[in-house]
Amino acid sequence: MRRAAVPTSVLLVLLACGRAERQAEAPPPPPPPPTLADFAGTWRSASVMEGSPDSIVSEFGGPAAEYGWQLTLPGRDPMPMQVWVQGDSLIAVSPKYESILRKGVAVQLRSAGVLKDGRLVGKLLATYDSTGGQALVQGTFTAERVE
Repeated sequence: MRRAAVPTSVLLVLLACGRAERQAEAPPPPPPPPTLADFAGTWRSASVMEGSPDSIVSEFGGPAAEYGWQLTLPGRDPMPMQVWVQGDSLIAVSPKYESILRKGVAVQLRSAGVLKDGRLVGKLLATYDSTGGQALVQGTFTAERVE
């Protein structure tokens, strides 16, 4: 009986050591998700809407809080924006305003962007109030922090 007990206890010790080594090899935990503080500041953005060869340069930004964010389009007064962080993305929604691309048509922008190599890159969705309903147009943007 003693002979069986010794190999069993050696086996248990070896198994316990093997578990510790496997735990040490585990990858590091992922970084924490970003907060509004990571996106705070002023950003200069170039946006391109689907079907348009032109890019629109704008500025947007705000503090490390939900309130106080603004979107400024060329030749326009700043507009308040709603912003929040969802997962790794900054989500932003503009108020309705007269479109730059479609004169006399109201548009509202929704965007989702992620931080990548010091830039903010993402997708846009423009909802145009058109005759007979709404038209949706997708786009992309790249923004660099200026402040």
